[in-house]
Amino acid sequence: LPWEAFRELIDLPRPEDVEPQPPVECVVKRATYAGEVVGDHAEITASFEVEVFVDRWVNAPLLPADRIALRSARVDKKNVVLAVHEGFYSLALEKKGTYGITLEFSAELSDPDSRSGLALQLLGVAVSTIDLKVPGGDLEMSVDPGYGVALDTGKKSARISAALGATENVTVDWRPKDEAPEVRQVAVAAAQAAVVYFGTN
Repeated sequence: LPWEAFRELIDLPRPEDVEPQPPVECVVKRATYAGEVVGDHAEITASFEVEVFVDRWVNAPLLPADRIALRSARVDKKNVVLAVHEGFYSLALEKKGTYGITLEFSAELSDPDSRSGLALQLLGVAVSTIDLKVPGGDLEMSVDPGYGVALDTGKKSARISAALGATENVTVDWRPKDEAPEVRQVAVAAAQAAVVYFGTN
């Protein structure tokens, strides 16, 4: 083997000299969704903690772009502009580090006429929570999925909070307690029975 070729082999980087690459470029570590129902829509503030593991441009997906209207976006309290990439509101980040990202958006209620119900599509994040305030007193509320659900009802409003897990869909429902599904079903059954009775007499 000629000396020059041998020298090139010696100068090749050894495996222990090569910095290992992370399995992913970035990850959303935490997501919180806090908001309030106003009229026929909900105003939501979503806060994300994003960790970037490489010193190059990466694209961080944050929220599905369907069925919501983005109102503002900030990174570490500075306004930024998001792009829609592969169906997600996404942010391009350049350097390794941890970023605090806040998005404010509006989402239409599931039933705008009765001003009830909220269904959101989310990015699946291992640690995520929701906190929603709804106008109206003496309400019955539920969240699906929801873990460690806390419900606070008052005379003028109600609030529900829960951990979500790594879900990509969450639904929050509410109604006056005297309009619970069981009560409505009994009322409908009674009305149908009355129609049958009077219809046969």
